[in-house]
Amino acid sequence: MSDSEDGEEDIEVDDPEDLHYDIDLSGDVTPVISGNPPDWFTGADAQILFVMYTGLVLTPSIIAENTEVTRQTVSKRLDTLRAAGFVEKLDRGKYKITKDGAFTVSGDPDIYRESTDTDSANEQ
Repeated sequence: MSDSEDGEEDIEVDDPEDLHYDIDLSGDVTPVISGNPPDWFTGADAQILFVMYTGLVLTPSIIAENTEVTRQTVSKRLDTLRAAGFVEKLDRGKYKITKDGAFTVSGDPDIYRESTDTDSANEQ
């Protein structure tokens, strides 16, 4: 960098033509499941858990709007995911991902440690 005539520093900028970004803005995202899903786990299950990984409480309709899965299929798969302990039903038509479900998406064992640390702090 050098000083220009008016005392301000010149900033060197990369030519935008030289920058290459591999960003897919089409909205078509295939979820990457890092954990070890069971044999019965489907692509629909992966999409559902991927959307639910936000931690929000969601309905089957909202999940379907954000995936390539129909609302009917989402409802059926949520029953299966709930039986496996990957999601919990909070109220009529409202679901939230569990720690087991989050681990299946992320593969991060710290998900379990965080709850243990929080539980220990609450007991004191």
